[in-house]
Amino acid sequence: MKKQVWGYLLVAVVIMSGTYFVGRVISKGERDLSARNLMALQDTIHRYQIKVNGLTRDVFEKKALVLSLKDAIKTGVIEKEYWRKLHMSAMVANVKLEGELKAAQDSLDVPPEVQYITVNDSSGIARDYIKIPFKLLDIKQPHLVLGAGMDKNRKAWYNLSIPVVGTVTVGYKGKTAVGVFASENPLLTITNMNIVINPYKQKWYEKWYITGPAGFVGGIILGTAIKK
Repeated sequence: MKKQVWGYLLVAVVIMSGTYFVGRVISKGERDLSARNLMALQDTIHRYQIKVNGLTRDVFEKKALVLSLKDAIKTGVIEKEYWRKLHMSAMVANVKLEGELKAAQDSLDVPPEVQYITVNDSSGIARDYIKIPFKLLDIKQPHLVLGAGMDKNRKAWYNLSIPVVGTVTVGYKGKTAVGVFASENPLLTITNMNIVINPYKQKWYEKWYITGPAGFVGGIILGTAIKK
């Protein structure tokens, strides 16, 4: 009887120890993820350059948040109404970019068709004027097209074109989730990035405490079969 009691106690201890161990492993993963998410919130954008096929690309990188869709909506990272209007069944990643296009040049050559007129006022002071219509700006560059002037009806006009082409890449560097935006346009600067990754949820049969024992038992069965 005593042996039977001790056996029950041993089984109970084993079950409790296993439950505690599994709980610690699971909670450690959750704690590590929370810590990485906290670092992602505090991370700033890192800018550097890479060369791909001889072309220089500006790269903007920031750590990503790993959240379920439910948590992303609950914390306000993704707007519930916005997600509902997308009619998607699942989220893989969500990337939000904020930036600005900035171009500056100290001096520009006036187009040759611009005509200046010098007029002397009643006091004899000479003043320069531009004859309308005129085109004051005529910039044509690979990353910037800008024209501006005034028509014969004294209405100012401008034409601006800045191509924004880039690549958004979301992945992992080690255990750290990161979001990267790369563009060949040097006039583009990314000022903020918000990247959310929806973690892959393992099925119950993919858990280590299922696959591990199953593999162990399978190995024993296979070894026994080989010996026969």
